[in-house]
Amino acid sequence: MAVSCTKSIVWIKEEGLGTPPSLAILSGRGWSAHMLGFGYDRWRGFRIGRWIRLSVAVGHVAAVVLGWRRATLVVGTHYAGLCAALMRSVWPPARFAVVVHSVYAIPESRDRGLLQWIVRAGLRRCDAVIVNSADIGRRILAEQLVASPSSVFLLPDGPPVVASPANGNAKYAFSGGSSARDWEGLAAIVRATSGEVDWVVACPAPIGSRFIGIPRVRVLTDIPVDDFDALVAGASVVVAVLLHDRVAGVTLIRAAQVAGAVVIACGSPYLSEYIESEVDGVLARDIEDAVQWILSAWRNETGAARLRQGARARSELDRRKWLEANVRLADFLESIDKSRGLSESRTN
Repeated sequence: MAVSCTKSIVWIKEEGLGTPPSLAILSGRGWSAHMLGFGYDRWRGFRIGRWIRLSVAVGHVAAVVLGWRRATLVVGTHYAGLCAALMRSVWPPARFAVVVHSVYAIPESRDRGLLQWIVRAGLRRCDAVIVNSADIGRRILAEQLVASPSSVFLLPDGPPVVASPANGNAKYAFSGGSSARDWEGLAAIVRATSGEVDWVVACPAPIGSRFIGIPRVRVLTDIPVDDFDALVAGASVVVAVLLHDRVAGVTLIRAAQVAGAVVIACGSPYLSEYIESEVDGVLARDIEDAVQWILSAWRNETGAARLRQGARARSELDRRKWLEANVRLADFLESIDKSRGLSESRTN
């Protein structure tokens, strides 16, 4: 039976304009569904770009809190969701449920600073959280930032659509991104392998100087997302060198697996959730181990072909799992909305 249109969801994304699958599912079940997004890519190259993204997300939250956008349930990506929970806590007319979608890192309780406070305080005031890493979910529960395990939904990032490769048939290794990258570690890897390996590195402009003077490396700064995706799709080897304390690089890893690149990663404990080492990629122990794996993949196409095949097979399986998980996520969001409604009824 169709759900009454008194159920209304607003999904606030910090960047991007695509409709999340679970939002489309709820719309099909009779919900009034709205997506508020932001075409962030054109601002990516500016220093103030991420602050513009944050400001737009907060503006969208304010529109819902003040009633300009009606909702019984708000799903907000990272700061959008965290700020929705905080604003609701100080504005009694705001009666909607709040689900925070994507938490990339959990600051330590001793950390001081506005953004660190927003993460911890926002999680404590939300109704539920969606995470793309079981490790992050366990940390949230261990620190009692949400009420119970039933308030945490694990939704691993799904494989993207394959982009058209760049650079024709040229063979190259690729690495890049913006958040939580170990740029010093990557520079050491590029330097150690540049005698044999041709590299393309896509990074923020201030980072580019780390690769000056290294032979056989092409550095591209602040490039559009479409160009980034095309470079991933055409790479023979894709390398992700990440900082230890947060979830990052998932989009890069997923896109590389879909394209059938040899994926070599190190640095973050969550990586084992996306890579089965020596089956569909490689989890290197450290920088030195990553160097050896990159040289091996570059030299030995027979061995690399097995990893490429494993990566493509994993992508196909994970895509099916991701679509099924989005159906379960729609069910989860309906249960959160219902629980909030029952709680409101008891307090009236």
